[in-house]
Amino acid sequence: MLAIQKPSLVQPPRPPSLSNPVDFDAKADAFVGWFPSAWLDLQNVIGFVEQEAGVATTKAGEASMSATDASNSARIAATKADDSSSSANAARDARLAAENARDQALAAFDSFDDRYLGAKSSDPTVDNDGNTLLTGAIYFNISTTTMRVWNGTAWQAQSAMPDTLVERSFLATAGQNSYTITGGYRVGYTFVWVNGSMLYTSGFTATDGTTITFNPALALNDKVRVLSIKSVGAVAVADIVGLQAALDARLPLTGGALTGALREAKVAMAGNNIDINLGNCFTKTISGATTLTVSNVPAAGTLACFILDLTNGGSATITWWSRVKWASGTAPMLTVAGRDVLGFFTHDGGITWTGLVLQKDVK
Repeated sequence: MLAIQKPSLVQPPRPPSLSNPVDFDAKADAFVGWFPSAWLDLQNVIGFVEQEAGVATTKAGEASMSATDASNSARIAATKADDSSSSANAARDARLAAENARDQALAAFDSFDDRYLGAKSSDPTVDNDGNTLLTGAIYFNISTTTMRVWNGTAWQAQSAMPDTLVERSFLATAGQNSYTITGGYRVGYTFVWVNGSMLYTSGFTATDGTTITFNPALALNDKVRVLSIKSVGAVAVADIVGLQAALDARLPLTGGALTGALREAKVAMAGNNIDINLGNCFTKTISGATTLTVSNVPAAGTLACFILDLTNGGSATITWWSRVKWASGTAPMLTVAGRDVLGFFTHDGGITWTGLVLQKDVK
């Protein structure tokens, strides 16, 4: 009979967890794939146990027969009896270890099977064992080709968008014992600080996805800060601290009353290009022949205008960009030593620029 070598059991890989969904599918595949090999290993362990038990039985028989021999044979028989007892103990321990490994593997698979229900055509009402659904259980709906999550009361689609971190800060009223998160949070991913100290989970309850309950109740003017992961769904303006106030302070696109001062940037030109994106008032000192250009002109239908404040504009030749139209079709004579202020505008995307002399030789 071919002897069976002592087998070994391969430890199972780390099972997937909804608290750490990174590589969930890969972990799930690895965990489920472990069971076939674990079953073969278990069969080998059982075979080994049976072999060892047979060896023990054989040695016990040999010891019993040797007991009838002379005293020397009796001594040998006693030794063999001790050997057989040790083998029997080893066989028993191996059997217990195999049974324990089997039970752990079955328990791990049952736990995983309760949380990932597999592919189904419609929302299940119980888990794969016929038991109550666990909050956080998931399955793949083959009808809609989406992952769905049991939130404790209903099935909902798992969002493909990343979760949103929601922050709330407030001063508590005397005896305040609850706070509602607009838009909700994901259960198990909410953290609370009171007066700078982070609360243990025993200090608050956050289990319904919308309301946080404090235990004990808060005192007057306790400084509370809440960080939570928003529940699956769209992000609301209220989820981002200060966003609504910032939006309210802006002038609406459809118009409104401008109550503050309107200011534009002044740009001192180092080169010869007038970049309309940088401002609408440009200054430049002419020190030699200069060719001016304009960039970032908006499309036709949008007005673009700017002021050009030139110093010593008449001291050298200035070549204007193409399509500038002047009064009577002639560019102005500028001041040799002094300031001239010119204005330009276009509303057809720069096809035509109108040049205006706002003031010459400004003193």
